[in-house]
Amino acid sequence: MALQEPDGKFENYRVRIKMHKNTEKSVLFNVSGFSDSNSTIHTLWQKITLDGGNIDNLSEGGILNEARVHNITRNYVPQLVEKKAREVVRLGSNLLSNEECNIAVLFCDIVDFTSFVEQNENEESVIHILNSVLRRVSFSVKKYGGYIDKFMGDCIMVLFRSPHDAVIAALDMQKHSYDINLLRQRAEQPKLQLRIGIHWGKVIIGNVGTPERLDWTTIGDVVNTASRIEKCCQPDGVLISERMREAIELAEKMDFKYGDTFYINVKGKKEKLAVCYAYSID
Repeated sequence: MALQEPDGKFENYRVRIKMHKNTEKSVLFNVSGFSDSNSTIHTLWQKITLDGGNIDNLSEGGILNEARVHNITRNYVPQLVEKKAREVVRLGSNLLSNEECNIAVLFCDIVDFTSFVEQNENEESVIHILNSVLRRVSFSVKKYGGYIDKFMGDCIMVLFRSPHDAVIAALDMQKHSYDINLLRQRAEQPKLQLRIGIHWGKVIIGNVGTPERLDWTTIGDVVNTASRIEKCCQPDGVLISERMREAIELAEKMDFKYGDTFYINVKGKKEKLAVCYAYSID
């Protein structure tokens, strides 16, 4: 009957089909199609619901709700997870596999932010202030090709495939911090300085947790060391490991400068770690 229409097309017809092996189950399809010049009928079947059994319903309203849920939750999903998931789907798989690679791990936090929160705990603007700083930090991450692994209060953990780009991004973060503090100084508000530490090396990016709650995150000694380097960094500084410096120099990119090498004690390591500060040329 639909194909008797003048244009030979039909859209959005609903067809319910009972399952052959289990008559208690049925599938509702949305069907569209057309008839070509050879009178061959071409159809597109879209599953709307699967009723019966233990399978979750996928109703038309459910599709819209899922889209809304995705719009709410997508910003909570680490960028690297989403990117990797797209690659996995493109290759026809449905699982994120563990990955071993060399990567730059950057930790950045706001100096003495805990004390700041305690002194301003009744102020509604604390979250706003934190987000305004992290928004600037995130802008630098995106600008230089990094991936935010996680937020931990006022601390952010970021991954970079390129050690050079990690340092450039960190210096850019400090420029944003300088601009923010100029405004805060004019408003007679206390400074919110950043402290940044970066390390380079081999890590495992993989699934950590349980089937009910998984993180696809970065683990390894490089992560722990980067965190400890950040704790030793001076306010407004970018402190990098000697291994980071060597990796950057191999790439022959020298559009920033280094301070003198010195050594710090790192918890869990017998030998001191060689580090230096990175500075913008300008």
